[in-house]
Amino acid sequence: MRRTMIERTMLLVLAGLLCCGLSASAVRVVPASIDEPQAPGSTETYILTIFNDTEARETLRLYVGDWQRLENGEHDWEVPLNGARWIFSDDFASGEERVVRYAVQTAGELELAVSGSYRTSSPQLTGETDGVKAISVGAIGTPNGVVGDGLSIERVVQGVEDGVATVALHIRAEASFTGLTVYEVYEKGVQIADVDAQGARFDTVNRSNADGVVLSHERLTIEPGESREVLVTVTTPEGIDGVTWSAVFVETEPRIVDQGGTRVLSIYRTAIKVMLTAPGTERPSGEISMVRTVGGDPLAIQTAFVNTGNVRLAVEGSIDIIDRTGTVIRELDVGEFKVLPGAMRVIATKDKEDVDPLEPGVYQAVVSLDFGSENPIVGVRGFRIR
Repeated sequence: MRRTMIERTMLLVLAGLLCCGLSASAVRVVPASIDEPQAPGSTETYILTIFNDTEARETLRLYVGDWQRLENGEHDWEVPLNGARWIFSDDFASGEERVVRYAVQTAGELELAVSGSYRTSSPQLTGETDGVKAISVGAIGTPNGVVGDGLSIERVVQGVEDGVATVALHIRAEASFTGLTVYEVYEKGVQIADVDAQGARFDTVNRSNADGVVLSHERLTIEPGESREVLVTVTTPEGIDGVTWSAVFVETEPRIVDQGGTRVLSIYRTAIKVMLTAPGTERPSGEISMVRTVGGDPLAIQTAFVNTGNVRLAVEGSIDIIDRTGTVIRELDVGEFKVLPGAMRVIATKDKEDVDPLEPGVYQAVVSLDFGSENPIVGVRGFRIR
């Protein structure tokens, strides 16, 4: 989030090179992830070794950030550190107003500094959020806003009760545009919850351990063939349970590359996940929230699984297709997938291409998923083939 628009654009140029542990065109980091038990309130130090396998000197920037995994399984590395994001994909008309509301846990702070920004898709507009700059009881009310060039967003504290503040973002479109992304970033790690997203996709990481991560180096210069060690010191807060996570990003300096005959400016970046689990507090739990057919030839079943526990789950299973006589006439394998706490994964399971399509009739899809619990969880959906 603390990037300029130019930096974000450069990262998008070669976004496919962002992975966990290895960017073959730049540097190599070992281990590819830190996945360890760590007691609440303790401090541990982990070692990353960065190798320069290229033929040129590499100057690297290292920093800590948040991430999440989307419903389709892809990683989202652009969640703002200590903050939240709202993504609107629809159109805004000139003169249109919307009010986004969210709740933030102040954790007893008298004042909690906050900043925000926005960007639109077409035409491209960027700016900073107006209004109050710190969340506190004294900030309750409506500040004097400033009308922006095409768009303005004003932050208003609506109330503070029992350590939870309700914050409103007043969005005013002074011109028509398509697509809007809004960021809110706090000075420290906080718990943020959606109250009214006004149709936007809301993203935040409420199990982040990024606030407690300290790196021994923020910049490194490594000669060809050399390696350097970086210490990752993590202090976990008292009272945490289950798993918390963040990522250490290793990023090269911008460079000019040739892409299809066009010279573009790009940045190579790799991410090392930092996943820590409080021993003895694990509570694995999950549920199937949706089963539906999304294709008949070949048969395709879509399943939504929600991780309702506090640890990352590795889930696998099967789908039985049952006809009206109760006979299992088709079995589909659900390959392993991983889900973070509080997240949903939507899995599409397809029948083999070389099998005959189902005869017209009424069937049931019985989804059975296992993540190491005593009994698998089951979801059932009836469907008709015409």
